[in-house]
Amino acid sequence: MKMNRSLVLLLALLLVSAVSASAGDSILEKVSIGTEVNVGWDRDLTLDVLNQDVEMDMETYLITFPIQAAEWLTVTPKVGVAHNSFEAVTAFGTIEADTEAGIAAGIDVAADVYKTKSDKSYLDGYQFTLLGAYLFSNTEIDSVDIGAIEINNPLRNDVTLHDLELGARVSKQLGVVTPYIGVAYTNIFGQAEINASVINLEDDIRDDNDEGSIGMRLGLGATPIENLTVSIDAKLFDQYAIGAKGSYKF
Repeated sequence: MKMNRSLVLLLALLLVSAVSASAGDSILEKVSIGTEVNVGWDRDLTLDVLNQDVEMDMETYLITFPIQAAEWLTVTPKVGVAHNSFEAVTAFGTIEADTEAGIAAGIDVAADVYKTKSDKSYLDGYQFTLLGAYLFSNTEIDSVDIGAIEINNPLRNDVTLHDLELGARVSKQLGVVTPYIGVAYTNIFGQAEINASVINLEDDIRDDNDEGSIGMRLGLGATPIENLTVSIDAKLFDQYAIGAKGSYKF
């Protein structure tokens, strides 16, 4: 948990830096509004007490508010809904749980730290960026399937997740498009509480790797018209997910 607290502290410090950097300027001049959709599947988690492996599929649909706090710093609060489904292979058979749409909220931070300059075109213009992200979600279990038994609306059901990410990427603008490649450290933790008469569960959820996971990030951004930014993104190895974002500055 020390690593988790360190990640939260670092993201908090980045947010404070963003607020300080934008002090004295009209915040409305720096804010865009956008949307973000993410779909992930087969993310490996573990129920801590039971030592039970679980696979999670997740969808998030978010409204975003990118803030250009400084020329080199972008902070993006976001809020919306999340939907999860879980699958565990146990001695009693395969257990599947599906949630209703629940609340999701978080923040992304991107800090441009270095841009290459060279007379050689193939070495010029590469942007190195440090990234941080945090996403909270709280959903309620809608149904649990245990083999041939289906339980709808369990008596008590709640899944809370905290998803943390720190990483870096390198990108280069090529006309209106900007491809990038990067690496990220991720850690996810939370709690599941389910009371469905035949099954009663209260357990901590954590990343399948105790110390978190390392993954690759790929993406392509574009500015098709002035003030409009769109991108598609992929997460590989630590998890498998695709996402799409769009934002506009009025």
